Amino acid sequence: MKPEPLTKEKIRTHLEQDEEGRWVIHISGIRTIDVKSAVQWLLEEIEKKDEEVSNALKEILDGKRKDTNVNRGALYGWGEALFWVKQKIRKAFSGAIE
Repeated sequence: MKPEPLTKEKIRTHLEQDEEGRWVIHISGIRTIDVKSAVQWLLEEIEKKDEEVSNALKEILDGKRKDTNVNRGALYGWGEALFWVKQKIRKAFSGAIE
């Protein structure tokens, strides 16, 4: 199965009132396989962006692309941020993706 986002069509919801009369949306019926697919899709998208950033940084370091300290610093920052996000996603969804 190809990883794909978790769309609203895959989530069953129903509306009901709570004890205080407020309307509340309850989510039910989310399949583990759909969550796993969505998380895998998200990680793949992050990997694509990480590869773009790495390639751009490599081009700068190899002298194939014009360099500025701002560009290089921004690319290093992007790389670190993407790494951090991937780790947090893997930790948050460890039960679903392993």
